[in-house]
Amino acid sequence: YGCGNSYKFKADTNVHCQFAVKLYQGSSECKVTIDYKEVENPENGFDVPEGAELRIEVFTEYYLKSGTPSSFAEFYLYVD
Repeated sequence: YGCGNSYKFKADTNVHCQFAVKLYQGSSECKVTIDYKEVENPENGFDVPEGAELRIEVFTEYYLKSGTPSSFAEFYLYVD
C-alpha cells in the first residue's frame, strides 16, 4: 500500500535542469529518469537532450487510514 505520482516532460530542445526535492515521510522516495535511464544525483543538475522524455517519480509506502491527507513530497524543476 502507499501512493505516488509520476510526472513526464518532453524536451523540445537540449536543456539543462536543476532539481531539488523535499521528502516529508521517512519512507518516501524520488527517482528521476531520462528515457528510462536513472539520473544519478539529480540534485547536482543534469542535461536532457532534444526529444528525450524526462520522468520524475515520487512515491511512499505511507498511507492515511483516516483524516486529512498530507503531502509526502514536493519537488522543484528549473529548466534553462
